[in-house]
Parts: sequence; C-alpha cells; structure tokens
Amino acid sequence: LGAKSNITLPDGSSVWLNAGTTLSYDADFGKSERRLLLTGEGYFDVARDKSHPFVVQTSGMVVRALGTRFNVKAYPDEKTISATLEEGIIDVMVVEEGKEKQPILLRPKEKVVFFKKVHEDDLYNANIDEVAPQSVTAAGLQQMKKKDTNVLTNVNTELYTSWKDARWIISAEQLGTLATALERKYNLKFVFEDPELKSYKFSGSIENETVDQIMDALRMTAPLAYSINKDTVTLRLDTQNKNEFKRIMTR
Repeated sequence: LGAKSNITLPDGSSVWLNAGTTLSYDADFGKSERRLLLTGEGYFDVARDKSHPFVVQTSGMVVRALGTRFNVKAYPDEKTISATLEEGIIDVMVVEEGKEKQPILLRPKEKVVFFKKVHEDDLYNANIDEVAPQSVTAAGLQQMKKKDTNVLTNVNTELYTSWKDARWIISAEQLGTLATALERKYNLKFVFEDPELKSYKFSGSIENETVDQIMDALRMTAPLAYSINKDTVTLRLDTQNKNEFKRIMTR
C-alpha cells in the first residue's frame, strides 16, 4: 500500500502494479506458457511470443493474450473483476466454482466486467465498476443486465489505465470508491461520519498532490469537511455549505 511499481518479466513483458497488489509466477515461467497469478490491479504490456501464451489468472477471471496491452483489476474486497483492452486481442474467461466459462473475445477499447454478486434492480456506473442502489438515477449510471458479466464497447481506456501514469484521471467517480483508491495510493484509512458523502461524484485529474491538497480541492466542489490524524482521514458533511451548494446547483 502507498506505492506502485513497474517490473520487467523474464520474457521482456512490462507490468505495472497498483498499490495493494501482488503478482507471482513459477520459476519455469516461459518454458511452456507464461502464467501469472494476480491479486489486485495490474497493467500488462506483453512481449509477443506465439508459442508461449501469456495468461493472467485471478480469483474469478483468466485472461489469455499474445502481444497486447491490457489492464486487469481484481481486488478481493471489491464487487467486480474487470479486464480492459488497450491494444491487440485477448480472451477472457470468467471462473465460477473453479470452472472456466465460455471465453469472451475482446478487441481494443472493449472491457469485460464480472459482478461477483448481482441483483436485477442494481445500477451500474460504467466509469468505475460501481454498483449503486436502484434509487440512484444520476447521469452516468445505466441499468444492469440480468447477468453477472457485461461487455462494454468503445470505452475510454485512459479511465482504467491512467492510475499507472503521473496523471491519474477520474470521471464521475463517487467519493465512496475514490476513497478506497486513495487509501491504497497513500496507505491511509478513510472514515465517513456521514455516509451521504459517499454518493458525491467527482471528475478531474490527480498528479503529485498531497492528500491535503486533494481534500481541499474536493471541498471546493462538495459540502464536506475533513480532518487528518496520523494515518486516518475523517470525512464529515458540512451542513451549512450543503444548503449553499444546493442553492447554487438549483439556480
């Protein structure tokens, strides 16, 4: 936590690992196949080798590729597992009860999302793999299909891969999920005294800002107050500013 890294595998492939991520592979990597086990999030720039398939395995998804660039997100504490293709072609297989389901072929700017648990009245925010209650009707949320796997086309891949770059881009991200990402990035704990704050959405980019700078920026666009004590960030609803923000938005 609090760090991200870039490594080069024995076959020459490059991998970026997000905070709170582990990647492992056997000593005979590349002899028969190139198989890795991922927990967390990784971006892969795969060296082409037709005779040795490149396989990324998570707890609920297996991705097979040759020469390509793609992102896999599979944190154990999140509701979804996803793979996003930037370049090339990949096969994605969802794994349930230890069995691989029918493979899904992804082409550039496509993304597959597997929901660990799904309800037909849930809503889905395509920007951030977020499940929301049916009562939420804000722009950017779309009705989920009655299945646990969805394929999205013509996606902005930068939203799912920029975490590895100096400029991290977010779009219509709820504070509840943004806080989780910030916890990993800065190795902090976020505590919400008012759960209502979790539904506020933010768009923008984060580069070299400190947590204080980020929270000050968020405070300018939403009625929140915060305090930082050692490694804990406490968020509160600023009721006085809430009415002012509501008045401005209504006007």
